[in-house]
Amino acid sequence: RSRSRSRSRSRRWASEAGESADEVEVGTGRAPTRLTARALTLRVMEYTIRDAPLSVMLTLVAGAWAQTLNLGGTFALALAHAHTIPLVAAAFTLVVALWKFMCSMFVRVAVMRGSARGDDEGCDWRDLKTNAVRRATVKIATGELRGTFATCKALLTLDFRRVVSILWNSVLTIPVPYLGLIRLLDYAVAGPVLVLEQKTSGEALKRSQELMYGYRVLLMKTAFLCSTVASIMVGGVIGAFAVVVPTLPQLLLPPEVASSTTATTVGDVAQGFFSGSAFDRVWQVGSSSERSATIVLLMCGLTLSFFFTLGFRQLVYIFYKETKERYVPPPPEDPAKKNKTPLLRRLQFWRRNTEEAST
Repeated sequence: RSRSRSRSRSRRWASEAGESADEVEVGTGRAPTRLTARALTLRVMEYTIRDAPLSVMLTLVAGAWAQTLNLGGTFALALAHAHTIPLVAAAFTLVVALWKFMCSMFVRVAVMRGSARGDDEGCDWRDLKTNAVRRATVKIATGELRGTFATCKALLTLDFRRVVSILWNSVLTIPVPYLGLIRLLDYAVAGPVLVLEQKTSGEALKRSQELMYGYRVLLMKTAFLCSTVASIMVGGVIGAFAVVVPTLPQLLLPPEVASSTTATTVGDVAQGFFSGSAFDRVWQVGSSSERSATIVLLMCGLTLSFFFTLGFRQLVYIFYKETKERYVPPPPEDPAKKNKTPLLRRLQFWRRNTEEAST
């Protein structure tokens, strides 16, 4: 209740200062615009294009780190003839999986810091050449990744506490986990707060709640609009391949499904992609054009998944940046109201009459 009262005081103070959350300008150095889902979606696209070269280089360097342990360890175990021991093989597989996960965390932190550094340097998303030459080098990417080691431990703690809080609040409101959804939106910008403001996990969660107060619905709208744009892009790519190579969809389906008269389900299509059998049929019975189209399709899928992941991270960073610029701290509490009469004393009406008569 005290947190809700402080939030309400903050909102009243912001409204009195003329800084309504819906009418403050977006960003700095830009034409005055309203803080809307459409404007934020456009900014997500701009930031994604701007930071794509640096993110690609970070991913390549982190992938090289991960494969160095994977391939080097496999070669070392093979030389020692230890790869045939089940316990050693299982332990090595676990270590490689953990190292790959940590490399992905390094990239996550480095992308946040790269976005903030791009804002500080005033990088323009239209100048792709400058962004690629000045920011997307192996030396810069390696330095960015090395500087994330100390932050990843705190970020893992933050993710654990955030997931536990979301799950707990979801369980409390079964069958409609609306409290879990509210917690998910409240803690949306906790990652950038921890990385860029150097706060602890508990302080980052509290700070994220303060920043996101009043912007939960806007975040949902923006995420839905970004998902719609991504779905349109995926549908356009699949439709283009279906038009250029009309025999490819039937070839990717299992023979019994392709020849049957029943409707094809999503599970039938996904099973072939996840198991790899769909691509095996292309290499075995497909023509040269179908094989080439499959290679291009896989490359498009890899590229789109990379941009979708980067776009999601940029969405979180942009919301942190915009909410931080608009955050108005609550005014100091009135000392006269600080020593408020406790509830139990207020319920004792007979004592209140006695005190008033004595005064």
